[in-house]
Amino acid sequence: MIIARTDARAVEDFDRAVERSRRYLEAGADAIFPEALQNADEFKAFASEVKAPLLANMTEFGRSPLLSFQELRISVTNGDFSTERIPRFNESKRGIFARSKKDRHASGWIEKMQTRGGALYVAGIRSFSGKLEG
Repeated sequence: MIIARTDARAVEDFDRAVERSRRYLEAGADAIFPEALQNADEFKAFASEVKAPLLANMTEFGRSPLLSFQELRISVTNGDFSTERIPRFNESKRGIFARSKKDRHASGWIEKMQTRGGALYVAGIRSFSGKLEG
C-alpha cells in the first residue's frame, strides 16, 4: 500500500492539498495522509473531495489538532495515535491503551509521554545538528 502525504494545507491552503492528493491518486497512491487539516469539518470536507482512504496524524508532532475517534470516524480510515511508539510512553502500555479505549481520544495522555528530544536522547540518537537531543 502506498500512502502519499501532503503538507500543502500547512504552507498553501485546503484547495492545494485536495489538488495534490488527487494527483497522488492518479499517480498510483492507495491512500492519502493530509497533514495539517485544521479541524473535524476540514477532515470531513477533505474526505468528500478526495475519494480514498485517509490517514490522520493524531500524534504530539502533528499539525492537526488532536481529535477524538468519534470526530474522525466520519472521514478518516486510519489514525496514528502514537501507539506504535511504546518506548516513549511514561506510563504502562496497559494504562495507555485502557485510557484510550475508555476516552476514545489521545489528548488525555499526550502530556504524559516523553518528548521526541527526550526519546532521542535516551536512545543516543543525534539530531540533524549532530548534537544529542535532550
